[in-house]
Amino acid sequence: MAEFETLFISGDRASQPAAAAADQKFYMVTDESNIVERSDGVTWTQWGPGSTGGGLAIVEAKLFTSNATTYTFSGLDGDTDGAYLLQGQILNAAASTADYTIRPNGATTNQTGTLAYWTGTTPAALTGTTLRVANITNAKQGYFSVNISAKCNPSGQAAQRYFTGTGVTDYASVSLSVIGGRWNEGATNITTIDFVSSQADGLGEGTLLRLYRYAKA
Repeated sequence: MAEFETLFISGDRASQPAAAAADQKFYMVTDESNIVERSDGVTWTQWGPGSTGGGLAIVEAKLFTSNATTYTFSGLDGDTDGAYLLQGQILNAAASTADYTIRPNGATTNQTGTLAYWTGTTPAALTGTTLRVANITNAKQGYFSVNISAKCNPSGQAAQRYFTGTGVTDYASVSLSVIGGRWNEGATNITTIDFVSSQADGLGEGTLLRLYRYAKA
């Protein structure tokens, strides 16, 4: 049993040892859907999925160790993956309120979106020609979770790509939001997703973005 426990180790991503220190060992990443990675003495590579059936598999988790304005998830294949789940814990280090948008393939056209929110009992909405997922006051934090329809031609039919989700942030009090939008483009495979703050340094140090794909049955 001791040999088995030495070969297979687990913990969160931050606790994962360097590949050189764990040659030929397996590591289960407990904060990334329990994916299993194997070390070859140089790098860790995914060896097994964290879930099967209708579960989720992590594409990338990005922790910002310094302030930034944009980040790009690359190497995607929306037509194969079908759908993504994007989650974010955002710390706004900008000098003013920032909008946070997603841009499939870097696109900024043929888009429309709505963020409906409630602060206390007061409802309001932000609408526009962007795929907005959050709106956060400077020096405040927020969280969002959105599902993204990524396949452009299911059954050979051109399809608009939609997203929908929820969020929470702090204004004078906690504000809840319902988010949705549409990319009116049905011919191009999604290979990248830009995550963009409208203000410099809107992605403050400590911001964490996670992109998942839905595992195939």
